[in-house]
Amino acid sequence: MLTYLLLLSALMAPSTQRTASVSSFDQVFPQIVSGPTATDEWATTVTIANLGDSTAPVSLYFYAPEGGPWQIQLEGLPTTDLYNFTLQPKQTITLTTAKVTNFQHGWAFLSVPCCHTVTGYAVFRQRVVGRPDFEAVTPLSSSNSQHSFLAFDNTSAFSTGVAIVNPSNSTNAVITIQARDENGALIFPLQQVTLLRQTKNVYALPVKYPILDGKRGTIEFTSTPGQFGVLGLRFNPGGAFTSIQSWEP
Repeated sequence: MLTYLLLLSALMAPSTQRTASVSSFDQVFPQIVSGPTATDEWATTVTIANLGDSTAPVSLYFYAPEGGPWQIQLEGLPTTDLYNFTLQPKQTITLTTAKVTNFQHGWAFLSVPCCHTVTGYAVFRQRVVGRPDFEAVTPLSSSNSQHSFLAFDNTSAFSTGVAIVNPSNSTNAVITIQARDENGALIFPLQQVTLLRQTKNVYALPVKYPILDGKRGTIEFTSTPGQFGVLGLRFNPGGAFTSIQSWEP
């Protein structure tokens, strides 16, 4: 639980917003982590693949949680908040966060022009001395979802976290949230939150909504207006973790 809270409560420094347009081909990595905490070391490896038969130019933007550019260090590349790549047909690239002296987290936006088939995933790795590494894989999330479901499990000392991103550079996302138990019954009335443009919220469900502690079921997210990408993180009381992919109806 300590590792979980450290991951979800990293300090956020203010910075300036910048422009990145969103299309139906664009996708997001809702959570990127790198660097040490008091007890462990984190790194993220991103893999991007061009599945199409034509050359695909792609841009990978990195953002701080509150929306400004994130100057990130990737192994073998200069420090920057934007990387541009040209992927040949069927080519795959792999990018890993470099070792840094302080814990950092944010999110990434993959801009893909029409009409290329580009996909990918991220791997989070936690390293603790004297113990095997823990890893979890998460796929890219849609950048223009307006309706999504996420399973959660907060029973038996397990805990579910949520990373939710608004990738739009022009529109705040007004997101309505409702939770249901395993039988489909509402656990709490509709909750509404506003996610500012190009920002990310990360929180533990049983902390933000104590009524969900000790329960499992589904969370439904609906945005009007705006759009979002969402990722679930499930933490075992023994310290292991995994990702939970959202579902879009």
